[in-house]
Amino acid sequence: MYDRWDALAGAISDSDEEDVVLERRAEHEAARRLIHECDGGVGEFRFGIGERAREEKVCSLTKYSWTDEPAAVVIQVNLPKRSGIYIVASDFRAQSFNVELVDSNTQRYRFAIAELLMEIVPQKCECFIDERARLVCKITKFGKVPWQTLAYV
Repeated sequence: MYDRWDALAGAISDSDEEDVVLERRAEHEAARRLIHECDGGVGEFRFGIGERAREEKVCSLTKYSWTDEPAAVVIQVNLPKRSGIYIVASDFRAQSFNVELVDSNTQRYRFAIAELLMEIVPQKCECFIDERARLVCKITKFGKVPWQTLAYV
């Protein structure tokens, strides 16, 4: 029995795992380079992957603040000074989320965190625009462990 375990453990190398992590980080860096800084923490880039290959212009919201609470993390994003910004869609996953917004001039905005520090409960997460015209995302933690940082850099 131990011979089989030793063979299995010997077959898995740490370098294979490190290669996957390094490749994933390189992909994230390449995507991050596509975003060009413009006014007030908003980056513009061409959005055209998969079904959405229409090449729509989307502004990525990059400046935010966050607070760690015992059961949740609250993220606040200052929105551009535009009229009538509302949430079009939100997608919460185990370790990431994405919120798409649009204003009255059909300008599209996006706020996303690709790699959260720990797992979340997607069904209990919510986002809304508060009275101070900020996007607020309340992310319910999977466990009640304090978070030192919001996401992997």
